[in-house]
Amino acid sequence: MNGFLLSSIFAYILDLLICVLVLWHGHKKAANVIFSGFVFCLSFWTLGDFFFYFLPSQSPGHLLWGVKIAHIGALLTPAFYTHFVIALTGFTISTYAIVFLYLFSFTMVFINIYTPLVIQGVSLNQQTLELTINSGPLYTVFLIQIVILLIFCYYRLIRTYKDSHGLVKEQMQYFFVATIFILGCVVFYFPAMLGLFDIRLDNLCVVTYFSIIAYAITKHDLMDIRVIITKTTANVIAILIVLTTSFSIFFLTENKTTLFILSAITLIFWSLKFQDFRLFLQTTLEKKFLENRYNYAVVIQRFVDGFGQCSEIGDVAQVLKSTFNDEMEIADVRVYFPEFYEMTFRTSGTFSELITDADQTTHPPLASDTNWIQALVEQKTVLISSEFDALTDFGLAAALPCFVEGNLVCLVLLGKKLSEDGFKPEDVSLFSTIASQIPAVLDRIHRSRASVELNLAQRIQTEILPKTPEIPGLELACYMKPADEVGGDYYDVVVAGEYSWVLLGDVTGHGLGSGLVMFMAQSILTSILQTRDAIEPANLNYLANQILYKNLQRLDEQLPMTFVSLRFHEGRSFTVSGCHDNFLIYRATSQSIEMLSLDHFALGIGFSDSFVREDYTQSAYTLAVGDVIFMVTDGITEAFFGGNVTLEQYGEERLKGLFLKHAAGSAEDVKVALIAELDEFTGGIYHDDVTFIVAKAV
Repeated sequence: MNGFLLSSIFAYILDLLICVLVLWHGHKKAANVIFSGFVFCLSFWTLGDFFFYFLPSQSPGHLLWGVKIAHIGALLTPAFYTHFVIALTGFTISTYAIVFLYLFSFTMVFINIYTPLVIQGVSLNQQTLELTINSGPLYTVFLIQIVILLIFCYYRLIRTYKDSHGLVKEQMQYFFVATIFILGCVVFYFPAMLGLFDIRLDNLCVVTYFSIIAYAITKHDLMDIRVIITKTTANVIAILIVLTTSFSIFFLTENKTTLFILSAITLIFWSLKFQDFRLFLQTTLEKKFLENRYNYAVVIQRFVDGFGQCSEIGDVAQVLKSTFNDEMEIADVRVYFPEFYEMTFRTSGTFSELITDADQTTHPPLASDTNWIQALVEQKTVLISSEFDALTDFGLAAALPCFVEGNLVCLVLLGKKLSEDGFKPEDVSLFSTIASQIPAVLDRIHRSRASVELNLAQRIQTEILPKTPEIPGLELACYMKPADEVGGDYYDVVVAGEYSWVLLGDVTGHGLGSGLVMFMAQSILTSILQTRDAIEPANLNYLANQILYKNLQRLDEQLPMTFVSLRFHEGRSFTVSGCHDNFLIYRATSQSIEMLSLDHFALGIGFSDSFVREDYTQSAYTLAVGDVIFMVTDGITEAFFGGNVTLEQYGEERLKGLFLKHAAGSAEDVKVALIAELDEFTGGIYHDDVTFIVAKAV
């Protein structure tokens, strides 16, 4: 019977160790955490053996409480296991269903403790120490629940196995292998209860079941149980040897002086050599037990699956390190990118190792002009230490360079396999395949990030536009449609002191570069107006040109802009200064169109700082009630029919005709009519930004 008890205790301790191991190693995924709960609950069930052996002399009442406590784990197990399978297979299920599952289990636990509906009672044969458990009616419900949930769980596992490939399919295979040991548990349970075995083989089968699943769910989360076992074994052996040699000294002599000297020598020796000795043991065990076994197709599939989920540069390094660690048992994996590559996606003269783990050993940066990196750049191929002596000098076994348009953008350095077997031609071919995939992954990440940045710039450009622009005495309607994600047109309505300003500009070209200049101009003009609210339009344009030109000198490409500023006073009179396409003014009394010429200075702003203040002039105008001023950029007049650049443009005459036709209506009427006619004319295809402002005196 002692063996019977000890095997149960051993199984219980191993279960708890597996529970801790899954939480300690690998990522804290939901499936891992739930699995640990499942292991803990099921191992709690084995406490029934403790109560059986430690309480044989107690009354049936005490035994009943012991059995009820042991059954807490049993009653919670179905919920944890089902939730674990759902999380592992990615099955979409309502949160309410999960909550109901746990509520049902905890309700059963409550009923089990306080009523006889689950366990009615126990009886003990004092002569044979045979314990009989009398179950209640709800115990049958519990068994039915187990059957239903097991059917559901294995249906999900089989479906996932059929629909998946690569690592996921491999993971499901471990579950089906583990099922054999659950069947073994059932087979060995009844003979154990009849006393045919001296140890609890059924509990040991459960431990094996847990171990297989723990390996399956953590193997691809930076954990290899074989490596952990060898490291742990090496540590244990090293400590035992240290303790043995230390205590054996006391049996060599009884002379206290000699004993003190020997103890001091032993202490100093192990202080200096323990780490080396431990590493020697670990390396020896790794050579012995970590054989060179891996499937090339599985390795490639894991890389493909991992790369497909990368959204950051750090993810690429993580996939490289974890896959080489797990699948090929290469412990030393270093991934280098050009310095600041993650932010700029540009090459540089220094390569820095990308650290993915806070506990990882860091290595010094690499200069791209070193001889061995230059040799890699020239050969543009995977090199191994037998072909390239420089790698041996660094304690490395292979180098995987990755290139984009001839530029080295990633360098993967690999140490030896734990088995210390050399890399074979098949390995080199595998490395070449992996290296060829990395640039495509980096390009996808770059494009994805650029898209996010463009969307952000577009949102910023939209947000800085005046939401509901108002000028006393004027009815305003504004519109801007960028040709790209980010436009180069600019308009703003600013109230500064007793004046109201309308600003309109058109940066050369369109896209992100033009949008950047537009942001600069907006910031410059707003700052000037907030500090000099009585400034003249001509002086505003002069100052803006001086500042913008200096900023543009810092860019690789200069993108100046045409610009016009209008300063309104009470909505009736305004002063204008600009270098821009002509504006239109509708005079309500004569129902005619007047051209407002904008040639108050040369070239626009941002072209040159050689102009003096006197080169900037301005004009004054007055609006009567009903008059409308129409301010546009050239994206309207230069829009092409059907969006085809070989066909006619919308032109100034069409614009005049539409304006004359609708100017008697509201500013919003003019806006709606122009947008509709432009969309019909162009077919919705624009090659330049379209911006206009309609201001009607009321």
